[in-house]
Amino acid sequence: MHRQFEDKVAGFIAEYGLLSPGSRVLVGVSGGADSVALLHVLVALHERGMLDLELACAHVNHQLRGQQAMEDQAFVQQQSEKLGIRFFCKAVDVRSFAQDAGLSIETAGRILRLDALSQIALQAGCGWIALGHQADDNAETILHRLVRGCGFRGLAGIWPARSLPTGPRIIRPMLCVRRTEIYGYLQARGIKWREDPTNLDLCFTRNAIRHRLIPWLQSQCGGSLVDQLCSLALTAFRLYRDQIIPQALALACAVIESNPGMTCLSTDRLRGIGPLVRLEVLRQALVSAGCKEMDLTSGHYEGLEGLMSGRCGGVSLPGGVLAWREGARLCIGRPTGMGQADETPLLVELPVPGSVQIGGLSIEARLMEAEEFARPSHGRFEYMDWEMIRPPLLLRRPLPGDRFVPLGSSSPKKVARFLIDAKVPRSDRQAVIIVADQEKIIWVCPIRISQLVRPRPCTRRVLVLEVRTRTERGT
Repeated sequence: MHRQFEDKVAGFIAEYGLLSPGSRVLVGVSGGADSVALLHVLVALHERGMLDLELACAHVNHQLRGQQAMEDQAFVQQQSEKLGIRFFCKAVDVRSFAQDAGLSIETAGRILRLDALSQIALQAGCGWIALGHQADDNAETILHRLVRGCGFRGLAGIWPARSLPTGPRIIRPMLCVRRTEIYGYLQARGIKWREDPTNLDLCFTRNAIRHRLIPWLQSQCGGSLVDQLCSLALTAFRLYRDQIIPQALALACAVIESNPGMTCLSTDRLRGIGPLVRLEVLRQALVSAGCKEMDLTSGHYEGLEGLMSGRCGGVSLPGGVLAWREGARLCIGRPTGMGQADETPLLVELPVPGSVQIGGLSIEARLMEAEEFARPSHGRFEYMDWEMIRPPLLLRRPLPGDRFVPLGSSSPKKVARFLIDAKVPRSDRQAVIIVADQEKIIWVCPIRISQLVRPRPCTRRVLVLEVRTRTERGT
């Protein structure tokens, strides 16, 4: 029975060309059933002469579960030593990173884990990183993306292989098997694994999808929901890999113009491309401009489509990147100026905590716990719900067509119209600074914050922004 399981994984590796002879592979092992099974399967396939591999094992300690985390680490090390495989370990502080970056524990853990594995792979001289994602994980990912909002590329789910910017190639050899098959394989071979109790915590979105949404959806349909979703994902993946990506690469040279500090695209040529290929060209441009791909959502692409269609304004993007329209060009990046007399930079990132100077103003940011929050009477402070903000914070000049939801309002309003209605003198409008996160304008500084980020009774952490003029800085 266990050989059938191994043969199934070997067939998937061959079908998608995941490995080549002599591959040096780093296996990421958490201690859970999936990654432990992957480690033993790859060892078995190598011993059976079906794969020519040199294996190493890596464990990333997220430091979230105290003694249990240390026991996981020791367990993985013992497994590696029994199999005669080199063992590497790296500890990361997920909780602090999540808090500082304004991310969920899940997202922060994924970012730090991939970064750690990439570093270990380079240290170990491995060109491949093998991860234990399986078919049920793939189905959960597709549903998660549908809930969050995704395009056709998102329907491809977890890709069997992809390259990291740092060089190593990530492969997922077990996307062809179900979770129940993995348990059966381990039990048949008498292999132990570790259980992570947080996998039952429904506060995590993925766990809620796994334990509540999928069982309910399965009860409403015939056949295997997971198998159907995975079949959809692989079909989308093949179409994307074999048709959309090659077309996008061929067109990118004619559409994308790389300049120092920014990437520009011809809107006329973009509009002449089919929607799926156009989306891939945009994705390539965004990644090359410094956007973090995993943070890109359908809303970001819709914003870019709006700019191409003639809508004015700017679109804040992940990684501290901005997109705007200049004539027949869509510009993405961090250019240093807009040609104004005061030479105010187009885009400045405001660290939290930290401060920057822009357009004659000094803006300082810091965080405080809600129970410490006491609103001073001085008008130069603004207060926002940190959990409603997606960092980094970006400071820039207003762009034509900018919109936000002013405090006290329920609908978006053009910034230019807001300033007129607020009776801000024309001379003072020139000094206005836009403060935005990755998705929206949160403050038309120093006039009014957005209704979307106002502190609420359930607010746990407060972002405090203080603005000073040159005169006030000197006092």
